Amino acid sequence: METEARVNVTHNGSNGDLAEPVPSDATDAEVKRWVTEAVRNGSVPGIDADPRASFDDYVVDRFA
Repeated sequence: METEARVNVTHNGSNGDLAEPVPSDATDAEVKRWVTEAVRNGSVPGIDADPRASFDDYVVDRFA
């Protein structure tokens, strides 16, 4: 959908997408919070769970 976006994550040399799309107008802080939670609980396919993961210093790139 036009109002949804996919989130691709690279962490510790591994890469994967969040399982569900997110609202395309989500703030960077929201995206970082969702990614942190997903990586910590191991729900990003291709990325091992990391209970100490933090994405505070990561950049959110947006592509149209």
